[in-house]
Amino acid sequence: MKRGLVEPVGANADVYQARVERLRERMRHAGVEVALLYGDVYRSDDIAHLTNLCIYWNEGVVAVPTEGSAALLAKLSKRVHPWMRRTSTLTDLRASQQLPELIGAYLDERRAGQVGLVDERWWPAPLVDGIRSTHSDRAYVDMPEAVRTERIVPDALDRADIRRAGALVRAGLGAAVDGNGTPAERIAELEFAARAGGARDVIARCLPTAFGLHVECSVQFANVWAHGSRMADGDSALEAAFAAASAALAPEVTLAALQRAAGDGVLVSLISHTDIATDGDLMVPPNSADSLPPGGAFVLRVGRGAVRLADTYLLAGSSSEPLTRSLEAAA
Repeated sequence: MKRGLVEPVGANADVYQARVERLRERMRHAGVEVALLYGDVYRSDDIAHLTNLCIYWNEGVVAVPTEGSAALLAKLSKRVHPWMRRTSTLTDLRASQQLPELIGAYLDERRAGQVGLVDERWWPAPLVDGIRSTHSDRAYVDMPEAVRTERIVPDALDRADIRRAGALVRAGLGAAVDGNGTPAERIAELEFAARAGGARDVIARCLPTAFGLHVECSVQFANVWAHGSRMADGDSALEAAFAAASAALAPEVTLAALQRAAGDGVLVSLISHTDIATDGDLMVPPNSADSLPPGGAFVLRVGRGAVRLADTYLLAGSSSEPLTRSLEAAA
């Protein structure tokens, strides 16, 4: 369950409206009258990006029509609706334990003939089947990556927040690595450091390995994530490989080039900041020959088996900015 800081939209309302309008442009191009976005506590960052809504437990769907206000259709109790209205851009909130029927009634109300399912392949199959059964004449179109594609290169608001997330990862990892307690105690120190700085969510692991203690941390601040991992006892060969790969990280570079820089005996991988919440499990694997976009934010990982080093970087100009470690430590 997410239990950290959730701030109202405030002066950023126009930013969220512009994001919704860009989705609507894609909907019109696809001939879609209503787009549906699925979210749960594990994967709801597209919804948060568009509305600032925090799905802190359970599941729901945000419906975005080409005209009019977006709506939340969810299993969440109505008792949380006042809080959700205060902290998100949504005003139309509907609740039911019969989610397919709730969504079907909304689509009937909108007289939607063609509906877009954003990233349908990641939806729960029973929910998709239930929605399709509510109206046999309604057409459904898959809209893969319809929101995530825009998020890969963060806008000004997300860039500011991802820097905050990176600073919290840095603080949390520092507290865990510098500590001398048990793995559980180090995780507690890590989480306390991140939560004290306003983290909305924290995912932490601290595991003994043959090479020493491995500490890993993902932090959500506002609607974005940063990630890093360290070896508490050091691994000079792995650290050298990571340093070589991070020195080569820049806009337009390819994964293949980073692997060459790191050398043999280690595996280099990249995860967009949009996929940190799911640890890359739901992302489309990058082509090793594809170049990284300027302005994008990525996690660079260099590992050997279960042991890996990682940091989050923002690509800018002709180089990269480390977000989860200090400039001095990255040099």
